Amino acid sequence: MKEIMPSPPAIERQAHKSIQELFHKHVMPTYGRFDLVLERGEGSWLYDVNGRRYLDLGGGIAVCSLGHANPDVTVALIE
Repeated sequence: MKEIMPSPPAIERQAHKSIQELFHKHVMPTYGRFDLVLERGEGSWLYDVNGRRYLDLGGGIAVCSLGHANPDVTVALIE
C-alpha cells in the first residue's frame, strides 16, 4: 500500500519525552495515568512509540466504523 502521509522524522518521534516531562510538571496529578505514547493507528489497532500493538477497545464512533487511518478517508480529506 502506498504511504499517503509519511511518518514524522525521528526527532519528532522523540519529542514525546519532553512533552511528558512538561505534562508531569504542569498538570495536577488528580488521578493515575498510564504513560502510553501512541504513534499511529491502523484499522482497529494502535501502535506505541516502542512498536507494541494494542487493540482499540475504547475508540469513538468514527473509529468503530472506519478504523484508524482509513486510506479512503485520508485521501478524501487530502483532496
